[in-house]
Amino acid sequence: MLSRITAALSSTLPLMIFSGVAALLCCITGIILIVELNNHENDIIPSEYLDQLLPSGIFAILASLSFALDTLLTYKYE
Repeated sequence: MLSRITAALSSTLPLMIFSGVAALLCCITGIILIVELNNHENDIIPSEYLDQLLPSGIFAILASLSFALDTLLTYKYE
């Protein structure tokens, strides 16, 4: 029984699912961070925090592309 479980886990499907979900979540996070930049222009939030929203959003989108590339390469070389 244990050998069947470990054999199922050794396939690339869990890796692809993890990378795909991570790509989706990072992309959503990046989009939210960039969109929220425009929503807080008139708030009392210090400008140091507002200045960090755009780079954080760009970094999240780049991480999303990295996870998507990982998913693609895992599928291609399966």
